[in-house]
Amino acid sequence: MNILTIAQRIITQIVRDKRTLMLLFVAPVLLLTLLHYIFQTVDDGKVKVGIYHIPSALSEQLEQHNIKQIKISSDEHIKQTIESQNLDAVLITQEDKTDVYYENIDPAKKMKVKQAIEAYKIKAKFSQSQVVITEMQQKFEAMQQQLEKMQQQIAKLGPLLKRVGIDMPEMNKNEKIKQPAQDETIKDHYVYGDQDSNYFDMINPVLIAFFVFFFTFLISGITLLKERTTGTLYKLLSTPIKRSEIVLGYMLGFSLFATIQTVILVIYAVYVLKIHVEGSLLLFIMSNIMLAFVALGLGLLISTFAKSEFQMIQFIPLIIVPQILFSGMIPIENMHRPLQLLSYTMPLKYGADNLNRIMIKGQAIEIMPNIIVLLVLFALLMFANIILLKRYRNI
Repeated sequence: MNILTIAQRIITQIVRDKRTLMLLFVAPVLLLTLLHYIFQTVDDGKVKVGIYHIPSALSEQLEQHNIKQIKISSDEHIKQTIESQNLDAVLITQEDKTDVYYENIDPAKKMKVKQAIEAYKIKAKFSQSQVVITEMQQKFEAMQQQLEKMQQQIAKLGPLLKRVGIDMPEMNKNEKIKQPAQDETIKDHYVYGDQDSNYFDMINPVLIAFFVFFFTFLISGITLLKERTTGTLYKLLSTPIKRSEIVLGYMLGFSLFATIQTVILVIYAVYVLKIHVEGSLLLFIMSNIMLAFVALGLGLLISTFAKSEFQMIQFIPLIIVPQILFSGMIPIENMHRPLQLLSYTMPLKYGADNLNRIMIKGQAIEIMPNIIVLLVLFALLMFANIILLKRYRNI
């Protein structure tokens, strides 16, 4: 009987909690739908390469491997060409030498280009062998014909063979069997990283950005929620302190720990895990701190909708999972157009792109558009926190 009573109380409590019901039944459906449409991409991530005077046989192999070819007008400024035209590789042929410049960001696409080039090499060697075999057959047939003529001459001369010398027909000594063409030299170059770069090297920026974002979001949200549930926040609200001052005070207090957390994580990643940073380490740290500030604002905002720490945890699937999906770990350009538009609302997208540009590409000024977007998101979150502090907290 006691068990049934307890069970009835739990059921009643959950039924009355609309947020819990939504997170139990609606959130999984929404996330499953989102995953379905994300992985059901518009295309299969077609590889694009720039070509400059490459052999037709190589072009055919690229086409057979479903690699899109874009003709480029110059063999100079390779890095800028790859960036501006969003290419995965550039192939340049001069005389008997072909240089292949890989962007080296997506290992799968790099491997697909390499497979096409290897297939071209094998086919070229096979064709050369076929030419040599054909020429040898022709020479052998010519020698057989000469041998038959010699036998006919011997049969006609008969008894005079001992007294008359016979000039035996010979092959032209100056005539040589054509040697196979020298193998075409194909040399690999890597715009970013090197030949040992793997998938994990490419997702390291996303992982670092995610850890900075997630823990800052979680701690700030739960801490402010605890301030409210213990009554500390209500005491502050009863004083003449402005709402903006309260929000800025909390942001300032949390930002200190967010900055320390970010610096520790970055130093550990670079000096302990030996994760290579191509660009400025200071800019790398500052980009992480900017992302942490946005996570702080978002954590404070979400905490206004939760009544307990448990409900704050329940918001994680709805807030954090989409951040991961749109962080660049899955190519956004291959998603459906509505999902691409949705990705522009995800702070982690801009933070991960910043780290990717700094760590792998060594860029600096190119991250400014992302920084501006993060600053705008931070300002919007601050404004929303100030407004909700009045609306939801009875001030």
